[in-house]
Amino acid sequence: MAGRAFLHANCIFRRCELEMDHASYLRYLISRHASLSLPYSFATKLSFLASPLVLGRSTMIHCEDTYENVGAFGFAYGTGPGEYEDRENCQLEVFYIEEKRRQPDLLIAAASELVEDIREGYAGVRYVQFWVQWSAEASEGRLLRRIAALPGASRTDNGALTLYKLPLVELERWIRGFEARRAKRRADR
Repeated sequence: MAGRAFLHANCIFRRCELEMDHASYLRYLISRHASLSLPYSFATKLSFLASPLVLGRSTMIHCEDTYENVGAFGFAYGTGPGEYEDRENCQLEVFYIEEKRRQPDLLIAAASELVEDIREGYAGVRYVQFWVQWSAEASEGRLLRRIAALPGASRTDNGALTLYKLPLVELERWIRGFEARRAKRRADR
């Protein structure tokens, strides 16, 4: 369905399916390329940002009230070393939320949309993986520690980068558990 959008956590998740969506997605991420913490040349960053438009899916996140862009994510089915034939692996190429908007509800809503998009696009995905620039602060970050601690997840340091790989079913289970805990806290107030 062209231009499909979902409303969640006071944000609209709009899948980039039209040419104008592709242009908006690329303009948005290119304008923030320095904030993405990718230790590559601009040309290499651009290839990572654009590959979801061809090899997977990309989504823009807008604020419901102002329609301001507040984030984007994109992934590819398969990995470069596997010639994109290892489609049981889904590589998250970019997952960005504006710093002022980085709240648990939006993070979980975006992760939930990501999982739904992965499942809808190719049911054979078993693993989600992503690279982050290695730093002592990043490796000690609470979110990355939780991801690495999920059953079946792995963390591999490779020079200036760290690869996180986790089973998609465990990511789904973690998201559902987090959503349930947040809902219980709200109900208890």
